[in-house]
Amino acid sequence: MPRFELTQKWKKERHVWRELPEGSRVVIYGRHSPGESQSIDSQAHAMRPWVEERGWLVAREFYDEGIEGSRDDRLAFQAMLAFLHQTPRPVEGIVTWNTSRFGRDQLDSQFYKADLRRRGYVILGKEDGIEQSPLAPVLESMLEWKAQQDLAVIGADTKRGLEYLALQGYWPGGPLPIGYVSEKELLGHRKNGAPRYGNRIRKDPAVADRIQRAWELRLAGASYRDIHDAVHLYDSSKYYSTFFQHSLFAGVLDYGGKRYPATWATGDRFCEPYITLEQFDAVRERARAWSQRRGPGLEQHPRNRVSCYLLSGLAVCGVCLKRGQEVSLAGWTDPRRPSFSSYRCGRKQRVRGSACTLRSVPCWLLEDTIFERVAGEIFTPEYIRAEVTRANAMLAARGGDRERQLRLLEAAEARARNALENLARFIATNGGNPVIEKHYRVADREWKLASAALQSARTERRQARPLKVTEADAREYAGNLVAHMHEGDVALRRRFLAAFIKRVVVYDDDGVIELTDTPALGALNAARRPENSGGRKSPSRWSKVSLIP
Repeated sequence: MPRFELTQKWKKERHVWRELPEGSRVVIYGRHSPGESQSIDSQAHAMRPWVEERGWLVAREFYDEGIEGSRDDRLAFQAMLAFLHQTPRPVEGIVTWNTSRFGRDQLDSQFYKADLRRRGYVILGKEDGIEQSPLAPVLESMLEWKAQQDLAVIGADTKRGLEYLALQGYWPGGPLPIGYVSEKELLGHRKNGAPRYGNRIRKDPAVADRIQRAWELRLAGASYRDIHDAVHLYDSSKYYSTFFQHSLFAGVLDYGGKRYPATWATGDRFCEPYITLEQFDAVRERARAWSQRRGPGLEQHPRNRVSCYLLSGLAVCGVCLKRGQEVSLAGWTDPRRPSFSSYRCGRKQRVRGSACTLRSVPCWLLEDTIFERVAGEIFTPEYIRAEVTRANAMLAARGGDRERQLRLLEAAEARARNALENLARFIATNGGNPVIEKHYRVADREWKLASAALQSARTERRQARPLKVTEADAREYAGNLVAHMHEGDVALRRRFLAAFIKRVVVYDDDGVIELTDTPALGALNAARRPENSGGRKSPSRWSKVSLIP
């Protein structure tokens, strides 16, 4: 086929802003958010006839029920992406009820749509009212922006309502910590006449004595294991670290970054406490001091050493860091689909109503981004040459010390040899006795040790020649580093990355990879040409990931 015709065919296949002809195969995707009046069945019932009217053939249907559009760990959505990533393309298009069903987060929605369109798929929304024309991308972007604004408004309204409940002394929602139970109180009636209730909390008499005993033991310095053996509040002692971080036991609710009631500083309390606020702060301070003694980085917490997530202890939340709190990202695996894992802000995962707004990040997405940046800008032939230069400089600096040490060892060996020869001549002339033989054995041992040390020093001097690497060697070594980063035991790979990466600060749309103080990394960064400082384009939505030495 002539080159022109091939080019036109390629352009036609890549032209995704087009109507689908009759007979095209499509998949249907529907999503139903929690609390919406529209159901999955109603979406499916409306979309199937619409597809049939246009003569399209439905190959597969994917539906997520009761899941927010801001989440990218939707089970059916990820299954649809896996189906559409097949080669050759199994269908020609994707049909949704409207743009907000595909995703309410604008950046995520654009990212996934762009990926699918680059693969040649056509994406259509039944109720969007967008005609396939040159203006279609502009109109779709406006609808995506509107969907994200609607999500922000819904979130703000919900948070305002929950904060108002907390301000009035009612539990804002979620599971209560052990030791408390809730009682409903009538707050009023809705517009349709249905009653509105609020939950007041009080001590649970069934476990109140054991809760009080647990805090008494902790204040006395008891370990989690000793407390568990004494009170048995949980099935395992590992849950007590979270138990002793809940300020509700001091009568103060920590919700959304604020403390309730508003007059807590003057002595008012949200509920009946088990301990005083001063005692709670003392326990928290003791736990914080223990963590700091463990040291920074991967070794700070034992869970980091046994975690199955590659970036445990390395990745931190950028949103919390801006507020002065260094919070690690915690790995999470979807119990409904064990193959899908993501990183989440640790504080947002532990503290209900946390002010952190960082979205969860799929593990493969964050890890692949870091792999590409590190492989493209650190594990390069230039880095290998910088390491060799640094090693040669260290050898040269130690050369003078090595010669002095060698002279000292030669003198020590000569003295030991002379002492041994003198004793041998004395024994040959005068005969031996037990005392002389003992001295001879000691002198013989000292001479052998001195000779071994001298031989070792001479071998080291012969081997301490300047290192030389060719361009091919540098490329091979760089490839081995990249392979080691991708393959092998997770704990070993994590420690390997920690030798180069101090931490990874993750934001919603970008991130920062902070490097360690390795001299070769600093030299490499200084020698890097400005036009190459950006590296290759990241495969994820973090197009601005930067490296800081």
